[in-house]
Amino acid sequence: MGVYTKKYDTVVDRLISECAIYPAFDIDTAKVLPKGFKTLKAVWDTGADTTCIHPRIVKELGLEPYGQIEIEGYGGVEIDDTYAVHLKLPTGDWAFCIEASASDNLKSFDIIIGMDVIGFGDFCFTNKDEKSCFSFRIPSEEHIELK
Repeated sequence: MGVYTKKYDTVVDRLISECAIYPAFDIDTAKVLPKGFKTLKAVWDTGADTTCIHPRIVKELGLEPYGQIEIEGYGGVEIDDTYAVHLKLPTGDWAFCIEASASDNLKSFDIIIGMDVIGFGDFCFTNKDEKSCFSFRIPSEEHIELK
Protein backbone atom coordinates (compact mmCIF):
# COMPACT_ATOMS: atom_id res chain seq x y z
CA MET A 1 0.00 0.00 0.00
CA GLY A 2 1.35 3.41 -0.96
CA VAL A 3 0.42 7.01 -0.40
CA TYR A 4 1.43 10.02 -2.50
CA THR A 5 0.91 13.58 -1.30
CA LYS A 6 1.91 16.78 -3.08
CA LYS A 7 1.53 20.15 -1.35
CA TYR A 8 1.59 23.43 -3.23
CA ASP A 9 2.18 27.00 -2.02
CA THR A 10 -0.68 28.31 -4.18
CA VAL A 11 -3.96 27.15 -5.66
CA VAL A 12 -3.17 25.02 -8.72
CA ASP A 13 -5.24 24.05 -11.74
CA ARG A 14 -3.28 20.87 -12.60
CA LEU A 15 -2.16 17.90 -10.55
CA ILE A 16 1.18 16.70 -11.87
CA SER A 17 3.41 13.84 -10.73
CA GLU A 18 6.06 11.50 -12.03
CA CYS A 19 5.03 8.14 -13.37
CA ALA A 20 7.01 5.28 -14.93
CA ILE A 21 5.52 3.37 -17.83
CA TYR A 22 6.44 -0.11 -19.06
CA PRO A 23 5.18 -2.29 -21.87
CA ALA A 24 2.81 -4.88 -20.42
CA PHE A 25 4.69 -8.03 -19.44
CA ASP A 26 3.92 -11.22 -17.53
CA ILE A 27 4.77 -10.25 -13.97
CA ASP A 28 4.91 -13.90 -12.86
CA THR A 29 7.60 -14.96 -15.32
CA ALA A 30 9.66 -11.76 -15.73
CA LYS A 31 13.11 -11.99 -14.20
CA VAL A 32 13.91 -8.31 -14.81
CA LEU A 33 11.84 -5.28 -15.67
CA PRO A 34 11.77 -4.41 -19.36
CA LYS A 35 13.03 -1.05 -20.55
CA GLY A 36 10.88 1.62 -18.92
CA PHE A 37 10.23 5.22 -19.76
CA LYS A 38 10.22 7.68 -16.89
CA THR A 39 8.18 10.81 -17.35
CA LEU A 40 8.14 14.04 -15.41
CA LYS A 41 4.81 15.04 -16.88
CA ALA A 42 1.90 12.88 -15.77
CA VAL A 43 -1.28 14.84 -15.12
CA TRP A 44 -4.15 13.40 -13.05
CA ASP A 45 -7.50 14.05 -14.73
CA THR A 46 -10.79 13.03 -13.09
CA GLY A 47 -12.55 14.12 -16.28
CA ALA A 48 -10.73 11.49 -18.34
CA ASP A 49 -12.31 8.04 -18.41
CA THR A 50 -9.11 6.36 -19.52
CA THR A 51 -5.36 6.82 -19.33
CA CYS A 52 -3.70 8.37 -22.36
CA ILE A 53 -0.06 8.43 -23.45
CA HIS A 54 1.87 10.53 -25.94
CA PRO A 55 2.69 8.79 -29.26
CA ARG A 56 6.39 9.49 -28.59
CA ILE A 57 6.22 6.99 -25.71
CA VAL A 58 4.61 4.41 -27.99
CA LYS A 59 7.48 4.82 -30.43
CA GLU A 60 10.26 4.80 -27.80
CA LEU A 61 8.93 1.65 -26.11
CA GLY A 62 8.05 -0.10 -29.38
CA LEU A 63 4.47 -0.71 -28.23
CA GLU A 64 2.15 -2.67 -30.50
CA PRO A 65 -1.54 -1.66 -30.76
CA TYR A 66 -3.81 -3.65 -28.46
CA GLY A 67 -7.14 -2.28 -29.67
CA GLN A 68 -8.94 0.97 -30.42
CA ILE A 69 -11.08 3.35 -28.42
CA GLU A 70 -13.44 6.19 -29.26
CA ILE A 71 -12.40 9.34 -27.37
CA GLU A 72 -14.68 12.34 -27.08
CA GLY A 73 -12.84 15.58 -26.38
CA TYR A 74 -13.01 19.29 -27.02
CA GLY A 75 -12.22 18.78 -30.71
CA GLY A 76 -14.93 16.17 -31.19
CA VAL A 77 -14.70 12.39 -31.41
CA GLU A 78 -11.56 10.59 -32.53
CA ILE A 79 -10.58 6.94 -32.78
CA ASP A 80 -7.24 6.22 -31.10
CA ASP A 81 -5.15 3.07 -30.87
CA THR A 82 -4.74 1.56 -27.40
CA TYR A 83 -1.68 -0.10 -25.88
CA ALA A 84 -1.34 -2.48 -22.93
CA VAL A 85 1.03 -0.93 -20.37
CA HIS A 86 1.98 -1.18 -16.72
CA LEU A 87 2.27 2.08 -14.77
CA LYS A 88 4.42 2.55 -11.69
CA LEU A 89 2.59 5.28 -9.78
CA PRO A 90 4.22 7.85 -7.50
CA THR A 91 2.85 5.84 -4.55
CA GLY A 92 5.30 3.08 -5.53
CA ASP A 93 2.37 0.84 -6.51
CA TRP A 94 1.73 -0.68 -9.92
CA ALA A 95 -1.33 -0.34 -12.11
CA PHE A 96 -1.11 -3.48 -14.25
CA CYS A 97 -2.43 -4.04 -17.77
CA ILE A 98 -3.84 -0.57 -18.31
CA GLU A 99 -5.27 -0.13 -21.80
CA ALA A 100 -3.93 3.34 -22.56
CA SER A 101 -4.86 5.26 -25.67
CA ALA A 102 -2.32 7.27 -27.64
CA SER A 103 -3.18 10.75 -28.79
CA ASP A 104 -1.40 13.60 -30.52
CA ASN A 105 -3.57 15.97 -28.48
CA LEU A 106 -1.23 15.71 -25.47
CA LYS A 107 0.72 18.94 -25.78
CA SER A 108 2.14 19.64 -22.32
CA PHE A 109 2.09 16.17 -20.76
CA ASP A 110 3.37 12.68 -21.53
CA ILE A 111 0.62 10.80 -19.68
CA ILE A 112 -2.91 11.61 -18.59
CA ILE A 113 -3.84 9.42 -15.64
CA GLY A 114 -7.58 8.85 -15.97
CA MET A 115 -10.34 7.39 -13.84
CA ASP A 116 -9.40 3.86 -14.92
CA VAL A 117 -6.34 4.25 -12.63
CA ILE A 118 -7.67 6.81 -10.14
CA GLY A 119 -10.53 4.40 -9.41
CA PHE A 120 -8.08 1.91 -7.85
CA GLY A 121 -7.60 4.13 -4.81
CA ASP A 122 -8.62 7.12 -2.71
CA PHE A 123 -8.17 10.55 -4.32
CA CYS A 124 -8.35 13.84 -2.41
CA PHE A 125 -7.77 17.45 -3.45
CA THR A 126 -8.10 20.50 -1.18
CA ASN A 127 -7.38 24.23 -1.35
CA LYS A 128 -7.24 25.23 2.35
CA ASP A 129 -5.79 28.71 2.95
CA GLU A 130 -5.26 29.10 -0.81
CA LYS A 131 -2.72 26.26 -0.82
CA SER A 132 -3.54 23.16 -2.84
CA CYS A 133 -2.91 19.65 -1.55
CA PHE A 134 -3.35 16.47 -3.57
CA SER A 135 -3.24 12.96 -2.07
CA PHE A 136 -3.72 9.53 -3.57
CA ARG A 137 -3.47 6.11 -1.95
CA ILE A 138 -3.80 2.60 -3.21
CA PRO A 139 -5.76 0.52 -2.40
CA SER A 140 -8.84 2.42 -1.33
CA GLU A 141 -9.23 2.28 2.45
CA GLU A 142 -12.33 4.25 3.30
CA HIS A 143 -15.05 6.59 2.10
CA ILE A 144 -14.00 10.21 2.59
CA GLU A 145 -16.90 12.55 3.29
CA LEU A 146 -16.49 16.27 3.74
CA LYS A 147 -18.66 17.78 6.45
